[in-house]
Amino acid sequence: MDAARAAVEKSELDLARTRYSLPFDGRIVETTAMRGQLVGPLEPFGLAFSRESLEVEAPVSLDDLDYLGPAEGRAVRVVANGELYSAFVDRVAPIVNRRSRLVRLYVKFADSVPLAAIPAPGTFVNLSIEGPAFENSLLLPKAAEQANGTVWVVRDGVLEAVTPRSLGRTEAGWIVSDFDTGDGVVLGAVPAAEPGVSVTVVDASRNLRGE
Repeated sequence: MDAARAAVEKSELDLARTRYSLPFDGRIVETTAMRGQLVGPLEPFGLAFSRESLEVEAPVSLDDLDYLGPAEGRAVRVVANGELYSAFVDRVAPIVNRRSRLVRLYVKFADSVPLAAIPAPGTFVNLSIEGPAFENSLLLPKAAEQANGTVWVVRDGVLEAVTPRSLGRTEAGWIVSDFDTGDGVVLGAVPAAEPGVSVTVVDASRNLRGE
């Protein structure tokens, strides 16, 4: 009887070990287990991820990071497989990549995104981060920037160098604090330009002729 009872207890223990649970809310993305298959206690038979551990890595330049500052908590729009997801910047890596000079942002999906809808690990995504809104600012074309972060403006028929306060850069241009642009801002390089050079405005939107 003792041997039979021990066999039953062992069978019940073995049966209990065929059940497993995860200590987190997550998704199973891969499994090699088949019905009737025997697996050992240390033998892997699947792959799952926790919602809390899932994040998107987004490399950004130091200029973009400065523009976003502080980046943590900013809203993010993530597009994956044609679907749009709400997310936010969770944290910023403490180091800069030595080669690329980029910093990694770590983005997490919003709690409102259902677990089953979150893209699987390894999915390529596009994202956009909502930056700060600036009052009393100007968006200058990239061609307006001269050496050392200055711009040339035309005032009373002569060139004047102005160093505006930089607020950030986007694909659309250079964001600076509002300043007196005089009769206009010069775009592109001006050979032998220096403050006080007399100029004639030929086309207020693009061209200057030096005298």
